Formats: sequence, structure tokens, C-alpha cells
Amino acid sequence: MDRGGPRRPDSSRKRLSLWGGLYRNPASCTHRVDRINEGSRPPAEPGQTGLRVDLRSKVLLFHRLRGRIASTVALLFLLTSCARSSKPPSSRPGVAQAPVPAVQRSSLGVAVGPRQAFAADACIAFPPAGKDRHRTIFIDAGHGGPDAGATGTASDGKQVQEKTLTLAVGLDLSNQLRRDGYRVVLSRTRDGTVGRTLSGSVTEGAYTPDGVRADLRARVACANSAHARLLISIHFDAFWSPAVGGAQTVYDPRRPFSGQSLHFARLIQRAVLLAFQAHGWDVSDRGVIPDTRLDAPTLSVRGAAYGHLVELGPAKRGWLDHPSLMPGALLEPLFLTDPAEASVARSHVGQEALSGAVARAVREYFSAGSR
Repeated sequence: MDRGGPRRPDSSRKRLSLWGGLYRNPASCTHRVDRINEGSRPPAEPGQTGLRVDLRSKVLLFHRLRGRIASTVALLFLLTSCARSSKPPSSRPGVAQAPVPAVQRSSLGVAVGPRQAFAADACIAFPPAGKDRHRTIFIDAGHGGPDAGATGTASDGKQVQEKTLTLAVGLDLSNQLRRDGYRVVLSRTRDGTVGRTLSGSVTEGAYTPDGVRADLRARVACANSAHARLLISIHFDAFWSPAVGGAQTVYDPRRPFSGQSLHFARLIQRAVLLAFQAHGWDVSDRGVIPDTRLDAPTLSVRGAAYGHLVELGPAKRGWLDHPSLMPGALLEPLFLTDPAEASVARSHVGQEALSGAVARAVREYFSAGSR
């Protein structure tokens, strides 16, 4: 999570055409038809004039008619074939298509809360896939849409964006928790905003400070509307020096349930570090810290005066009238500005290790008697 503010999206990104290269060339069909038409006519016979029809001319007439019939049949066949080949590719299994996260293909998702407050694919609930534990977990994939979050470069030179990685981890975590029997509510299921984008909240492709705060408040509203028992906010970190790295988990110490939030944050931090160690990744322990001690810059003077993270912090009139109503924690397990850590965050193995660690922390949290 880069607290210096959202970055403008890279305007040089290439856009891939959905159907590019999948249609056949219609001109090839035309050429084949032309060749058949050109070759279907027998050469004209000299001396064939008037109504003189002898045996030889009858034979020629028969061959001519037979050639035209064959030509017509071939023409109809090719036109039918070309018409079929010009249709879009089938979506049946076996046809190569871009992968879509499983939770997005599910027809089980149900919109949560007042829809005028949320974007179309935001604040969606998914039922448990295992034995129902009758508990709801809110998962927030940080950033999204015009807010790319932190950016970095992996060891192979590939660029990474925080909003893409948080969504990948969040979707995988959702699937794991559902298998464990939890109802899961996702703040976002695609690269987009959570709240509806208001006029003036985006300038030159990036959020204004008020736009950022409005979208964060929409995430809080989603968690409250879902009646979640736990709030999990997924982020990654960044710094100007690539030598800085490590994992940390954040909680808020000024809430009635701060003790539960601290307990959950410690479980996350421990599980994440153990997962990294199991894979042989050397990621330093930056600890569990209160959001009041975050030393990163804020987006505005009012934000600095508030002194908390919006998703975790207490109410403040005019700034956050309706705070989150459940224990929660924000994890920043890796620095995207450290190429080695960015490579872990970008890999499927790294994302599965992270989501598995957080799922383990959730199980431990509730098994210890937390309500």
C-alpha cells in the first residue's frame, strides 16, 4: 500500500483485442469461389452455331450442364463453410480462452447493501461451499480502478501493480474460506471501484483525495451491510529504496474490539511468516503495529489529523460518520519495490501461500473462541 496517494495509470499499456487472430480471412473464401467459377465453364466449341444439334453437340451440352450443376453445388458448399467460419469462436470446453477467476464465473454471488452506493460488481456475497459455520468474512482487495496502488518491478523485469495482486490474493482467499464453510463478502470482484464514481472524484485518470476517501468509506459500508464478523484488508507495501522489504500487519488500537483485532493481526503475521519460511523465502518480520504509528504520509491535512486507517479506525464526525463494526486487520506482506518480494507476490505459488496463511489465521481466530 503506497500511502503517498494513488498513481495515474500507465497510458502506454497495450490493449489486446478479444477476437484478434481468431477469425478466418474472408478473402480466402472469395478466392476459392472465384477459382471454381472460372474453371467450371468448358471452352467454347468452334463451329457450334444456330440450332444444329448433332450427337457431338448433345454430348457437349450434357457435359456443360453437368459442369454447371457441380459448380453450383460446390459454390453453395463453400459459401456455407465461409459463413460458419466467420462466426466468433465457440465458448465450449476445449477452446482456449483467457482464464477467469472462479469466483467471477459463479452464479451464486448476491449483491449486498443499497446498490445505489456500490459499483455493479462490488460488494458481492458468496455462500459457503463447505459445512456452514454461520459466519461472514469481509475481504477487501485494496485499491482498484483508477487507483493502482503501489507499483514495482519483479526480478524478471515485469511490472506489477498492487491492485492486480490484491485482487488475485483476495479471490483465492475467498475460495479457501468458502470451502471452510464461511460466507464471504468481497468488496470487489474485478478491477474497478467499490463505490460508485462521483463527479469530480477522478482527475486525469487518478482519484482525488476525496475520491479515495469516498471509495474507502464504501468498503466500510459494504462490510457493515454484510454483518461481517471479521474484516480483512489486503495490501502490499512500497518504498523509494528497493533494499527495504518485509511483512507487517496493522490493527487499530482505539476501538471497543481492539483486543480482538490485535489477536487476529498477530495470527495473520505469524501465519504469513511461517508460509514464507516453508517456501524458503527470506522476508523480514516488520511486526504487528497500530495504525496510529504508521509513519507514511497521508493524502490530506484532514487525513493526517484523523490519524487512523479509514477501514479500521473509529468514527469522526464529518470524516467517518459510520466506522467498521467488527474486528479487523490490514496486511502488507511484501514490498513491491523489492524485486525479490515483488516476484513472490506476482507468482501463483506466492499468492496461494498468502491466501492459505490468512485462511489459517481465520480458522485459528474462531477456534480460540472468538465470536
